[in-house]
Amino acid sequence: MKRASQAGRFFLLGGACYLLLIYPWPGVGAGYAGAYRGVCNVVFESVGWNSKARFEALDDPSGTRDSRVVISTATGDGTIKRRSVSFHTRRTGYVPTAELLALVLATPIPWRRRWKKAVWGILGISLFIAVETGVTILYSMTGTPPIISVVPATSSFFEELYNMSVASPTVSLIVPVLIWILVCVPVSGILDGAPVVGTSRPGGPAVSLKPSERTRG
Repeated sequence: MKRASQAGRFFLLGGACYLLLIYPWPGVGAGYAGAYRGVCNVVFESVGWNSKARFEALDDPSGTRDSRVVISTATGDGTIKRRSVSFHTRRTGYVPTAELLALVLATPIPWRRRWKKAVWGILGISLFIAVETGVTILYSMTGTPPIISVVPATSSFFEELYNMSVASPTVSLIVPVLIWILVCVPVSGILDGAPVVGTSRPGGPAVSLKPSERTRG
């Protein structure tokens, strides 16, 4: 019964945090999109193969895209080949980050530890976003026709990888949960110094045995 109550509180608090974070507060979306593009322009300025990536704002009347990455590749004859892919930073970065933060904030651990776990979680989700962004760039560069010299199998590989990861919303929903498990679930286990084994004596309170005591008697 107690576990059911704790689970209920976890889901209620997590849902409330997620709704607060995901709500389209004025200025938050535009601010995040600008920060996303700014960081990506620093990290992915040079992507190899004489190519550079430039992340730009995109004015899409439908509202399904707010950014695009333009890949420019210098060829041997002095010409520049360009390719672009558009996307929405909210779905690519903000939503998985909000999901992760909601899970961490709802985890029943002291608040000081929640903030520490949140920092580690944000680092993990940022790495995931960076990997997806890299896949998007490679997909753009190796698309049909490719703007760099690649074998046909490479183009097919990155197209499939893009469709299964970046283009699929399922991956962006599952990865935050996996990162939360990695960051937060062991807090009551061995890694955090909690009792390893719990047992009870007849008619007495539950006691915990240290690893050195389990082999006695």
